[in-house]
Amino acid sequence: MKQAAISGAGLALCILGLTAGSVAHGQSNGDLWFSIINSEAGLFPVIEPAGNESVVTYDIDSGRVSLDIGVIGGEFNEPLFCFDFSEESRPVTLHAHDANGHLIMDDIGMTSGIDYYLSNDELSVAMAASVQCFYNGSVGGHFGRFGTQPSEYSGLPPRSDDQLFRDEFSAFPNLTVSYNDLPENVMRGDVFDYTVTIANTGVVSADQLAFQEVFPVSDVYSARLDAGGWGCWSLPEDTDFCPALEGSDPLRFEGLVLPSGSEITFTVSRTVSDAESQSGNINLYAAAVNGAGSLAAFDTATGSVPIVGEPHEIIFAVDPVNTEQGETMEPVVIHVVDGNGNQVASDSSTIIDLRICDGDIQNCGGTVSYLVSEGEAVIDDIETDDMDPGTYVFRANPDNVQYPMSTRISQSFEITD
Repeated sequence: MKQAAISGAGLALCILGLTAGSVAHGQSNGDLWFSIINSEAGLFPVIEPAGNESVVTYDIDSGRVSLDIGVIGGEFNEPLFCFDFSEESRPVTLHAHDANGHLIMDDIGMTSGIDYYLSNDELSVAMAASVQCFYNGSVGGHFGRFGTQPSEYSGLPPRSDDQLFRDEFSAFPNLTVSYNDLPENVMRGDVFDYTVTIANTGVVSADQLAFQEVFPVSDVYSARLDAGGWGCWSLPEDTDFCPALEGSDPLRFEGLVLPSGSEITFTVSRTVSDAESQSGNINLYAAAVNGAGSLAAFDTATGSVPIVGEPHEIIFAVDPVNTEQGETMEPVVIHVVDGNGNQVASDSSTIIDLRICDGDIQNCGGTVSYLVSEGEAVIDDIETDDMDPGTYVFRANPDNVQYPMSTRISQSFEITD
């Protein structure tokens, strides 16, 4: 193990140690990990720069250690960001961006330094007591604040069997963070809007409020906002607690003040790029915290928006059912879906050609066409007066000039007497 101490001499030794270990020059081949030592650890891959740039950069004069955090899988589901509420200067601090280009650590204080473990190529750091970090925990896998004990009462005290009552008091404001107005799904090239709200529902003003949202980046969506990509308004009316009225930079703010009974709402507009890849989910993460320590009020919010691709095939959403002769069959519903089975709700260009055949598909009736509306065709006019009791096959073919689909679907059903 090689350890970086917080002194200048220690940093110099750390640089030599990491260089000797072939880590500081980008030779980790994507196998170098960064971890936060907390009650539930966070583990993140370190981005390996191109060329001869260092994986971890040390600025001796300022005492700054810098690195970039990557993602493990194809989707952005390893969020991380930290705030430092200390008003004192730190001898050594950590500075980092994530794969989206978000600033996620802005000179964050460390308790001692960075430990490098040779056995698993891991850089580990313990944050100072003034730091609040948010990420997916290593145990539960849920997005939350880690490193300090929660202020909520989490268990029964000793001898609770004879306890008469318990008084609990909160001297700190309560915060809530929530996503609203997220679309059910989006397609490439879409522009979609949503809101994220931070509300102080407590009785005390939140005077050290920090807030951040992190947004994914990949070949089908960008973390960068267009000019005027977000706006802000606050409640009660005729108040202005917003850090700015609009902007295009990522949503990361520190030093906000939110009085009791007030809230801030960001209206965000994002564009899904017109790329070839068409699947996955847009995962959103946001959190707010009011100051340092275990009693600081905080809350987190998550959101997920499926990315729907081009029409790929049709499926039965509601199968044909057995029907008594002479009755009208219950409606059959067919959906147009993408390659991942997501309904392409915006598709209205596909035509469903329907034929009903006998059980061995030797004899089929004429073709009847149904137009898809918003990715769905409802077939509710199948009459059975002229159908003898027996087994039949419901056959449907898609017809789409722009997105050819060769998949034909079939489903058998019975006509009973």
